[in-house]
Amino acid sequence: MTQRPLYAHQTGFRLLVTLTLIGLVAACASGGPHGRKPPAGPGPDGPSGDRPDTTRMSGEIARPVSLLFTGMDENRDYEVSRKELQNGIQAAWLIVPKNANEMITPVGFELWSARAFGNKATLPSRISFDTDLNGSITQEEFETRLTIEFNELDKNQDGVVTRSEMISSLPSARMGQPMQGNRPSGGGRGGNGDRPPPR
Repeated sequence: MTQRPLYAHQTGFRLLVTLTLIGLVAACASGGPHGRKPPAGPGPDGPSGDRPDTTRMSGEIARPVSLLFTGMDENRDYEVSRKELQNGIQAAWLIVPKNANEMITPVGFELWSARAFGNKATLPSRISFDTDLNGSITQEEFETRLTIEFNELDKNQDGVVTRSEMISSLPSARMGQPMQGNRPSGGGRGGNGDRPPPR
């Protein structure tokens, strides 16, 4: 029987060690045993973990018309009085685009709304100003609508609108869940996603 040289045994051993190391590196690169990647996300308490997502969203918003009213604060005391409102409405009427009949057209209102409210498609809309729905807004209609908006913000009806009265709280809701009214929507007739209400 012919005996193999010693270097042949050494070469075979080195090849075995090299293949073993390659297998271990490949397993680590695949993300764990059996090639499965660990779950993504912040952990078991996060949205992609085992526990249900309890993250909620809430906050405060200001109506776009508040941008107009804050500019009417003449003495910079962070409040808008009824006198400041009247002066502000008159100043706004002077700069709003009007036609030859001194009425605001739809195009003119869009131009003014984009500047005053930050967006031409936001509320209050042109229809809310145009009470007789004739396509044009008179000075009286302009003043009436803005006065109504002021009165709605004046929660305590003291004739002064403060910054806090311009802010409204958003209802709390789960993130990523559409709202229905003031509650997050859910499945089932019960509205909470669990089961129908008892009969």
